[in-house]
Amino acid sequence: DFSRYTFHEALTPCQTSTVVARWALQNLGKRPYILVADYAFGHEHLDGWRQQIQAAGGQEAGGDLHPLGAPDFSAFFPKILAARPDFLVLANFGKDTLKSAQQAVAFGLKQQMPIVISITSTETIQEGGPEVFGDCYMGGSWFWTLADRIPSSKRFVDAFRAKHGRPPSDY
Repeated sequence: DFSRYTFHEALTPCQTSTVVARWALQNLGKRPYILVADYAFGHEHLDGWRQQIQAAGGQEAGGDLHPLGAPDFSAFFPKILAARPDFLVLANFGKDTLKSAQQAVAFGLKQQMPIVISITSTETIQEGGPEVFGDCYMGGSWFWTLADRIPSSKRFVDAFRAKHGRPPSDY
């Protein structure tokens, strides 16, 4: 999106969900349960997942919309477990991803099924740590280790690290 007032470059929810869904449906099973943030971002992810489930000959085990900024996700977990999905999809972002993943792990869902996150940020992963996000499958828009393979990424990462004392995040 570019105008004299704004410049924005990012993946769309449909792009992200398409790529992550294709991989998950090929590698984790054909029956996901999808927990989606109830606003445009989440709805676009849900549409992308549903298109890919249909294309893969899969079936949605279930799905729920949650309010943006929900403090508690525990009411969803018994329903998710009862549906017996092949994996759980979290199609939300930021604090919603952090809280839903933390609570799903605390409830024991990660021991019952893989958790797939349509897209997240390195800040969210760092805040939750390996206890929450270890062994989860996640989409991301960029990761600083691309500097190992792409010269322009290396120049950017080196300059950012020199200025800020840490690698850049995806955003």
